[in-house]
Amino acid sequence: MKDFLKKYPPMRLLGILYDLACILVAWFGAWWLRFNLSPPYNELEICVQAVPVVFFIQTAVYFLLGQHKGIWTTSSIRDLANIFAVSVTGVLSITLGLFLYNRLLLDVPRSIPLLYFLLYVFCVGGARFVYRFFSEQSFRGNGAKDRVLVIGTDSSAEFLIRELLHKCSDKYELSGLMDRDSSKKGRKIFGVEVLGTIEELEKQLDTLNIQKVFIASSSIKGKEIRKIVESCHSRNIPCRIMPLLRDLISGTVNSIDLVREIRPEDLLGREPVSLDRKLVGDFLNGKTVLVTGAAGSIGSELCRQIAKYHPGLLIALDAREEGIFFFERSFQEKFPEVKLKSVLCNVCNRSLMEDIFSQYKPAVVFHAAAYKHVPLVELNPVMGMKNNLLGTINVAETADSHGAEKFVFISTDKAVNPHNVMGVSKRLGELYCLSLASRSRTAFIVTRFGNVLGSSGSVIPIFQKQLEKGGPLTVTHPKITRFFMCIAEACELVLQAAAMG
Repeated sequence: MKDFLKKYPPMRLLGILYDLACILVAWFGAWWLRFNLSPPYNELEICVQAVPVVFFIQTAVYFLLGQHKGIWTTSSIRDLANIFAVSVTGVLSITLGLFLYNRLLLDVPRSIPLLYFLLYVFCVGGARFVYRFFSEQSFRGNGAKDRVLVIGTDSSAEFLIRELLHKCSDKYELSGLMDRDSSKKGRKIFGVEVLGTIEELEKQLDTLNIQKVFIASSSIKGKEIRKIVESCHSRNIPCRIMPLLRDLISGTVNSIDLVREIRPEDLLGREPVSLDRKLVGDFLNGKTVLVTGAAGSIGSELCRQIAKYHPGLLIALDAREEGIFFFERSFQEKFPEVKLKSVLCNVCNRSLMEDIFSQYKPAVVFHAAAYKHVPLVELNPVMGMKNNLLGTINVAETADSHGAEKFVFISTDKAVNPHNVMGVSKRLGELYCLSLASRSRTAFIVTRFGNVLGSSGSVIPIFQKQLEKGGPLTVTHPKITRFFMCIAEACELVLQAAAMG
């Protein structure tokens, strides 16, 4: 009994009983309508004789086609199509059943099956949509709501609009839509009007007293997003962006929220680089991989990227206890199937590095451990040189002596004609790796990063904090030009370099 009640709670059971009752209502109603609400006694007698056949057949079709599994509060066109299918199948089966049952069909007026079909669809389908309508009205509430403007009209926007109208209507009032395509102006999606193009955004923000803006179109890119953000920022209006539907479906996006904060990579004026994942997968699959600096921004992203290619063992090495602890927790939550070994070790400790290589014998090494903040390394040159140069020498020589297949040294663009200690330490590390490559069985590969959005050494977090305080933005030189790449594509490039080199 408990299992039955668990599978069929009271509200679901009530819905099923209603649907079954509709069979009787539709059947008797068809006869009443056929004879202008006053059927003769002999016709009523035929109607009653047919009830067992009609009820049994329609009930069987109802359960066989799964109409009882639908949820009333989420009734849609697909549910209506299923009701049509159940009704048509039921009518055809009933017609055949009445013919076989003492040739009773010969006495049933030909219009009865059609009237029954229409009444059954009306009773079953109508009740669901009325129930959904009142459920949504009661859910909306009467509290204060934020006036929202959605930018976009494609499939992603449609998904967001539905959620705002149905599930989030207690918090948001959808005031209108904007789109890149001027031909859509004046048209409506789910009853919400397209007010104009993105060029008219500022006018609509002021006219409608908008309190939040949601960007929900995959076709809107960096330059347009920057323009939208600037218009919203100048009016202190929060601006959010919806992740791509393919990211929500694939699980790339972990947040349960439909919209998120604007990220620096959203403002890039180009598409992120897409690489040859098959080549990388063939290279990393089943191998033991060591990543130094694994708790850092670059190292942790490298580990996450590597995990997608099913390594035999992933060794995450870092000198920071807290960093490696929290990295391990978050990594294992996302990639429980990947075998991970977290190692607390400073790359300057040669004896420990020897022990690690002897025990795990990594085939591929990604050396990302480094001090990256230029001003701080400039003030502490000894520690900077020790960590960035001596640490690189230790890891590289250990990889060489233990026969690692490949060693990837992650350097920086500041190693080009270096003018600071950090750049010099990285350039010396590059030169050492290249000299070692000429006499080693291990393939040594050097990659250089520019400004990586989201990395711990990036200037972007500094700019963001300065903007939050109202400015000003401080730059190294008034004529400086910075070129950015997002952290995910930077790490993908490293993996591609490792696979190709």
